[in-house]
Amino acid sequence: MAKGLEKILPGASMTPHRNSGSALTSIARKIMKISILDDYHDTLRTLKAFSKLAGHEVEIWNDHVQEVDTLADA
Repeated sequence: MAKGLEKILPGASMTPHRNSGSALTSIARKIMKISILDDYHDTLRTLKAFSKLAGHEVEIWNDHVQEVDTLADA
């Protein structure tokens, strides 16, 4: 494991994901939090590609917010 990585990601595995050439990609994949903004019609979940986000923490926002600070807080 990379020096100091265990402190940041306790229990993280350095085993590469089968579809990537990078062990770091595998680690990042395990902890990904994704926010999708401005899905007004709540249609993203119906897309075939949405299944690629399975296993990740995905939050979809259906309202439109213009203020950058408010978006950052969300």
